[in-house]
Amino acid sequence: MNQLANYCNELFLAEETSLYHFCKSHDLERISIRRLLKGERLPKEEVFEAFANALSLTPEESRKLH
Repeated sequence: MNQLANYCNELFLAEETSLYHFCKSHDLERISIRRLLKGERLPKEEVFEAFANALSLTPEESRKLH
């Protein structure tokens, strides 16, 4: 797994929800987010931004993610 995937996973786990529920409640494509979290593929920029915006991030976490 790459560094981006590791950090995204860390941030996602802090949400304390399932991937299905997170994606459904934020209208995100679950397969794209799962691939991002597993380090299989980077999603399109707009999908990545939607994922980042859906997370509960501090300003520091947001800077590090981007």
